[in-house]
Amino acid sequence: MTATLLSLAEGTKSTEPNIAKAACGIAAVEPFEVSEWLGRHETRFGQADRVRVTVSNSVRTYDVLDNGALVVATYTDHDGVVQLENRAVALLDTAQADIFSEASLERSAVPEQYKAAPAEPIN
Repeated sequence: MTATLLSLAEGTKSTEPNIAKAACGIAAVEPFEVSEWLGRHETRFGQADRVRVTVSNSVRTYDVLDNGALVVATYTDHDGVVQLENRAVALLDTAQADIFSEASLERSAVPEQYKAAPAEPIN
């Protein structure tokens, strides 16, 4: 349960357990009040498990592929108003070998072809 966060805005690094609970997966910083499996759903990358987690200040829904990749994450308030939505635009079957090392924070892991905005909106 260790992770390092690089703040680009502040130029600082910090390491603490809550960073590990929030990075690269279903955020577990706060205790779950409710967790639910909502079944299998079609995504642009194929079938995924849809999971909903309710915590004190939000309801988060994730689409998780069989390989563990999160391809959609939607955060709403308890009234259903969307606060944040992340959608994967591409899914690659490879990653840099040291992707989870502290040294990897010094460079982008995004392949060159995805560093520019797409010509057309992605639905």
